[in-house]
Formats: sequence, structure tokens, C-alpha cells
Amino acid sequence: MPLMVLNFLSIFHDRFTFYLTTICNISKKLMSAMEDSMIYKLILFISILSISNSSIIDFKEIEDAKKNYEAKDYDKALNHYKNIDNKSKELSYDMANSYYKKGDYKNAIREYNSAKDDKASNDYKASRLHNLGNSYLKSKDIDNAIKSYEEALKYKNDKDTQKNLDIAKKMKKKREEKKKKQDKKQQDKKKQDKDKKQQDKKKQDKDKKEQDKKKQNKDKKEQDKKKQDRDKKEQDRDKKEQDKKKQNKDKKEEDKKKQNKDKKEQDKKKQNKDKKEEDKKKQEEKKKEEANKGEKNDKKEQAKVPKLSKKEKFKKQELKRLMRKLNKEKMPSIMYQATNLKRKDSNEKPW
Repeated sequence: MPLMVLNFLSIFHDRFTFYLTTICNISKKLMSAMEDSMIYKLILFISILSISNSSIIDFKEIEDAKKNYEAKDYDKALNHYKNIDNKSKELSYDMANSYYKKGDYKNAIREYNSAKDDKASNDYKASRLHNLGNSYLKSKDIDNAIKSYEEALKYKNDKDTQKNLDIAKKMKKKREEKKKKQDKKQQDKKKQDKDKKQQDKKKQDKDKKEQDKKKQNKDKKEQDKKKQDRDKKEQDRDKKEQDKKKQNKDKKEEDKKKQNKDKKEQDKKKQNKDKKEEDKKKQEEKKKEEANKGEKNDKKEQAKVPKLSKKEKFKKQELKRLMRKLNKEKMPSIMYQATNLKRKDSNEKPW
């Protein structure tokens, strides 16, 4: 017979025995209290009917679940299993199988663990652990899969379990090799990244040094240019100052020369003026001397010449006066003879 049917019969037998024993004990107590009462009969009938009905319902759900499982309709099978209130270890095992077939390995692992029964047979233990290992392997939990297969082989030396264990170990080895390769690849990548970073850093440092050098050269050129401009400005300023000083000096010299020239001219003018004044004085003195001499001569002549009349004296004086005046002024082109003048009145002035 199938394992599911055997499990059902075992569960049904255990439950029926337990419920029947309980009902009998209750019935004995009730019988002692009310042997002739109809209540006793009624309670006994309801209890037996309830137990029978519950067992019949569970049996029906199990049968439906089995049919759906064989028809590969695992969702319906699980729904029938869930309708059973009191699940045994064997029912948890069957539910786990349905979850496994459905591809829901997480719930399958949960139900396989719930189906653990230390009192069960070695075949049951080996089968549960084998299927639990398969669920772990499908979930890619290789370590727990290997552990489950190894525990299953302790209860039963099964070729399929051993084969799955070898496969799991190969997968683990392959995974470890792959991990090693990945680790090596990551290490190599890290090393390459590190080397690249170092190279990039060196390049950056080199570029930075070149940039700094260019900047220094640029700054130096700018400083040199600024210095040249500053020196040129200073030179220009000094030259301007020198030119200005020279101009001022030349101007001062010119002014001095001009002053000296003006002074010389003034001195010369003054000298000329003084000379003219001296000449004038000399001329005046000379004239005075000549006048004095003339007067002396006149006096001498007068002393020699006999005394003139008043009229003659007047003519003579007038003649002298006229001569003096002529000496001072420009000689006229025409002179009139004074002797032709006739006086109307002896008291009238001659001019």
C-alpha cells in the first residue's frame, strides 16, 4: 500500500482509540449518575457521530489531496491539506512534497523540518532528509544540502542520496573554485585598480608638477615683465626727472644768461647813460668854459674896443644869444639878416 494510505490508517486508528477511550470514561461517570436517563444515550450518540464525521472529513481531504497531487495540481492538493485541522508529521511531509513539486522550496524546507519525527522509521527519516537536501540544493543552499544528504545516509545507504551528495559536493567545489577565481579576479582587479590609481596618481603628480612648473615659469615671466615694466617706468621717470632737471637747469642757465645779458645791457645802458651824462656834463662844462672864455674874450675885447653905445651893445648881445641858440639847435637852412630889422620904438623888444 502507498505510504500516504498507511499513514492515514495509522492516524485514524490512534485518533479513534483516543477519542473512544475518552468517551467511555465519560460515559461510565455519567452512567453512575444517571443510568436510566436518556441524556446519557444522547451524549454518547452525538460523540460517536462527531468522531466518525471528523475522521470521515479528514480522510476525504487526504484522498482529494492525493488525487490532485497525482494529477500534478499541487495548489489544490495544498488547499486540501490546509483544510485538515490536526496535521500529523506525515501530513507535513506530504505537504512538503507538494510544495517541492510546485517549486516553492522555501515552504518545502519549512514543512520538511516540521515533519521531523524521531520516533519514525529509518526509511522515513532518510526519505525526509533526502527531500530536505533536494530543497536546499534547489535553493542553492549547498552547505545545508550536503549536511542533509550526509544525515540521510546515516539512516539508509541510498544510491540517489549518495549521487546527490556527490553532485552537491562538486557544486560546492565548483562554487569554491569559482569563488576563488572571482576572488582572484577581484584581487587582480583591485591590484589593477590600485596600480591604475598609482599610475594615475603618478601621472597626476607629474601633470601637477608640469602645471606648477608652467605656472612658475608663467609667474616668473609675469614677474620679470612686471619688473621690466617697473624698471622701465622708473627709468622713464628718472629720465623725465633728469630731463626736467636739465630743462630747469638749462632754463636757469638761460634765465641767468638772460639776466646777465639784461644786466649787461642795463649796465651798458647805464654806462651809456652815464657816459652820455658825463659827455653832456663835459659838453656843458666845455660850453661853460667856452662861454666863460667868450665872456673873458668879450671882456678883453671890450676892454680893447672903445665903449659901444647902448644900441650897439644890444645888437651884440642879441647876436651872441642867437649864436648860442643855434649851437644848441639844428641850423636852419635860411638865415635872415638881423641888421635889416627896424625898430619903431626904442622901448619895444627886438623879437
